[in-house]
Amino acid sequence: MPSLRFIPSCLEDVEYAEDYRPGGFHPVAIDDIFAEGRYRIVHKLGSGGSSTIWLAREQGTSGGLVTIKVMRAELSFNNSIEEVPELSVPRSVSSLAPGANVQTPQDYFVQVGPNGSHLCLVYRLAGPSILSMSFSPGRVAGSRRLRKDLAKKVAKQLACTVELMHDSGFVHGGSWQFLCQKRD
Repeated sequence: MPSLRFIPSCLEDVEYAEDYRPGGFHPVAIDDIFAEGRYRIVHKLGSGGSSTIWLAREQGTSGGLVTIKVMRAELSFNNSIEEVPELSVPRSVSSLAPGANVQTPQDYFVQVGPNGSHLCLVYRLAGPSILSMSFSPGRVAGSRRLRKDLAKKVAKQLACTVELMHDSGFVHGGSWQFLCQKRD
């Protein structure tokens, strides 16, 4: 393993600069235009081991806000586009249970950059993360618990979604990337 060229950040939610390399993350900046002018980047929402997540505005008539997940190049095309878990799993589960609370990409495209070809998934804007809600104003200092009623709703939705995935024949596993496989 090569030695690190940069000292990892001490700040939370900041990805390693080392991940911006061939096969890694695509460099994205505010006001970048994606998908032949369809989306303009507005704000960074976060990052993980497999992608960076961005708030973008649809250009044209709708002008609505969307979320764009920009996958690492090395994870973007290990399979054909129909076999990419981030596309195939939500569609399979949604087709088996129409009306289920499963978010599916509304669009996708490929962004070519200095680190390779990156699959970009476009989702409707869903709202704040559970983590950000646990740090909301008015919380008791040091407390990271959700309100009781909200925690119950989140737990129920999560349990129902996991049950739906299992009933659809999928299991979730993996430590740093989303990995689903069809059970036999």
